[in-house]
Amino acid sequence: PQFQKTDNINKWYDHPDSLDESKFSIPLIENVADQLKAAKRNGDVCILITRRVPELTPNIDKLLKKHELKFDETFVIGHNTSKISVLEDFLRKRTLDDDNLEALTIFEDCMYQILEYQKYMMHPDNPFRIDEYETNYFFVDKTHIIRIETLDAEIIEKIKLKLS
Repeated sequence: PQFQKTDNINKWYDHPDSLDESKFSIPLIENVADQLKAAKRNGDVCILITRRVPELTPNIDKLLKKHELKFDETFVIGHNTSKISVLEDFLRKRTLDDDNLEALTIFEDCMYQILEYQKYMMHPDNPFRIDEYETNYFFVDKTHIIRIETLDAEIIEKIKLKLS
């Protein structure tokens, strides 16, 4: 059946049509792809954490393969798992495997999620604190990426609080 327009954005992103290039233009964001490929060439560990529903994993894999985008691990988590908990589990596993993970680069299309990542990485009780890893954050906005520094995120959080 044809997908109907909806006010609930998750219903759209949870539908296979949202990843169907025969129905919609799904442009590759070249600068994100370039950054990812450069990171892989440098030997960096790259993971994908998406809130798409697990049923769409084959569709996601097909798009990634088409654009020759390779991740060390892909987590398709849906809406009932937090991205922070997935990141924490990933870091814990890497530590237990005695892996030399020195840097994290996070691409995210939600500024609020970047703030959450930064709060987590800076929390004093976090065994994977920001001072243990070089952590880079990139806000992905349609066709551009913007590097977000920790200070930027703190300022954005203060502005957000004043506007609330």
